[in-house]
Amino acid sequence: MKGLPSAPAPPPLFPIITSKPLNFIGTKHIPTSIKNKRLVKAKNSSTPELSSVWNPSLKKSLSHPTTHSAHKDARADKTSTTASPTLADSSFNHATNPTSVPVSPSDDKNITRRWSEASSPHVGDSSTASLIPPGSVVKVLAEFRALRPGELVANKGESVQIVAYNPQRGYLVLRQSDAEEGWLPAHVLAHQAVVARKPWSFRFRKPSFSGGGRRGERRSFDGGLNTSPLLSQNSKQSDRFILECPLPAPEFQEVLSNTSALCSGRAELRCKLSCSASCEMTDVSVTWRRLGFHKSAASEAGTIIRHGERYIVGTMDDGTCYLVIENCQPSDTGEYTCTACNETGSATTSAYLTVSGSPFNPPSQPHVQVLNSKSILVQWEGEACGHFLLECSRHQFGDWVPVGSTTKVQGLSHVVDGLTPGETYSFRVLSPLYGGAKIAGLPSSPVATPLADASRFRHRYQELEELGLGRFAVVRKARDRGTSQEVAVKQVSCRRQCHSATHAEYSLMAQLHHVNVVRALALFDNAPQLGTDSIVIELVNGPLLFTFLCNQEEYSEDTVCYYMKQLLSALDYLHNQNIVYLDIKPENVMVDVTGANPVLKLVDFGDAVCAKEFEVLPPANVEFAAPETVLGQPTSCHTDMWGVGVFLYVFFSGLSPFLDDSLEETTTNILKCDFCFPHEYFGDLSNEGKDLVSQLLLATPSQRAGASHCLNSAWFTDVQRFNVIPTARLVSFMERRKSLSRSLIASAS
Repeated sequence: MKGLPSAPAPPPLFPIITSKPLNFIGTKHIPTSIKNKRLVKAKNSSTPELSSVWNPSLKKSLSHPTTHSAHKDARADKTSTTASPTLADSSFNHATNPTSVPVSPSDDKNITRRWSEASSPHVGDSSTASLIPPGSVVKVLAEFRALRPGELVANKGESVQIVAYNPQRGYLVLRQSDAEEGWLPAHVLAHQAVVARKPWSFRFRKPSFSGGGRRGERRSFDGGLNTSPLLSQNSKQSDRFILECPLPAPEFQEVLSNTSALCSGRAELRCKLSCSASCEMTDVSVTWRRLGFHKSAASEAGTIIRHGERYIVGTMDDGTCYLVIENCQPSDTGEYTCTACNETGSATTSAYLTVSGSPFNPPSQPHVQVLNSKSILVQWEGEACGHFLLECSRHQFGDWVPVGSTTKVQGLSHVVDGLTPGETYSFRVLSPLYGGAKIAGLPSSPVATPLADASRFRHRYQELEELGLGRFAVVRKARDRGTSQEVAVKQVSCRRQCHSATHAEYSLMAQLHHVNVVRALALFDNAPQLGTDSIVIELVNGPLLFTFLCNQEEYSEDTVCYYMKQLLSALDYLHNQNIVYLDIKPENVMVDVTGANPVLKLVDFGDAVCAKEFEVLPPANVEFAAPETVLGQPTSCHTDMWGVGVFLYVFFSGLSPFLDDSLEETTTNILKCDFCFPHEYFGDLSNEGKDLVSQLLLATPSQRAGASHCLNSAWFTDVQRFNVIPTARLVSFMERRKSLSRSLIASAS
């Protein structure tokens, strides 16, 4: 043809598309302004051949975007006003055979733009306007209210995922916001929101996707590399293009197989997708369903199984898809499907699961055997592989409660511990079913736990009068029937203090042997009656220390030194045993007056703990509490020394160093260590005694003087002091403490 270069034509850059001959230059749905610009640019091109091809052919194509058959009719029409017959034939041949059209570098950007727009969705295609493919995410165009069962209530603008299609009902969709399924009619869904990728479309290859030094190359369909001369000569000025292969629809290389599982066992379903170089697993959506699980409108497509609870769902890199069901139940029997879909198509495989060994038969009646006053062995018959629940009922209450925790019991026997001696129990076994339901067997025969401790206590001790009353316990005098020795019995209510706390207190006291520490002799559970634990301790024949002194008109500083030395000696012994007392107050310091010289006794170890545990405990009494106890910080032996300082201050003056009008003000004074030595109360006392108080009442625990350090202080080693201290202020102090104690006991009860 005249005007064409004599050099051989370059190889075809694009395949000839016979069904839509002009789609590759992007003529469909292009705005009029863009069409006109392209016509002008082609018309004014410096290449005559390109102008002759583009000008008449494009003008005709853009004005009449028809199919290939329409182009044939236009080419056969000899009366066309846009071009002569010869030119029309020539332009069409060039348009359908790009190998004869040389493209100048100056038009490279325009060509790029036309090719990129050719890959845009063709909304007008009938193929995309028919059905929305499964897995597509579309918008709801209008508000819809459910009129029939199974329909979904949807609001305008919500996003839903297509699950299935039914000609009568419309689309079964899954709402992404709350994962609710239901039917929606087709007219409320945006069909154009999801368009399948055009096969054989041309797209930009981004520079980050290619290796360095391989510009102008593209991979052919057989895997080799082809080099386009046109792209090579314009590689510095234009982008590169690839010819995209159509994405293949998923296919199963291995399908699901029917399987079976034992009740309470594990079931596993597996299948495998075919993997290819052009289809990655990230492009495939895999959905597991249970068919006919719920009797609802959505059951036609099955119920989606999601990962969680008893289900494990996943997909491996090699295409293996799996569903694992833990603790299988007979209700799990049924058909399961695995559906894999992408934007091209979908594939489904199904299999049937059978669960055998049904637990619907109720468990047998259990047999019980008493092991001791707190333990019973429960045995029953059934399948050893099953999981069971065990409940007990106390005849005093009548309701059934789980034994221990709510965890399931494996096997056919279980030892029940922590029972109340002297109580009557019945037991029953339950089989858990899917969905939280349970089926219970017959209850066991009633059985009573023995009252061994209660009978032994009554046989050994005779209770006498009451000695004292506290928040958690009552202290009574008792006589040993065998030795006629009088003892004190601390009877602790199990409702206010658990068995373990009482046992810990007894175990700690039983290992102590000091003249100024009361001794523990025995422990009885649920004695003398149910709900009461008794600690038998050494009887202190005497009153509280401050009460003993209040019976006198006055006492001297030397008397204070005598008793404080015994108190510090007891604490020094406890601290060497790694025991923190944590409850120094006047009510816990007694004096035994049976001997020639009164002996101080430290009693009530209910708050004592091991010093190595660094426990955080609430203050037993704020008036004597250390700053770290008020702040809820770990305690130590230094905490006891603060209590000694407060006790000594009260012993000197009959006044509380930090007590104020309110609890908040008292706490503030403790945290600030806000105290003083008023002259009218401390004027006649020695400076060594006041210095010892100051060494104990320090905010930082580690800075406080220890028990051994205090025993070696000048106040204890110097000459005797006979400074007189009147008891009137101490009497007022003890009266206030008695009133406070009564109010605390009343509130606790």
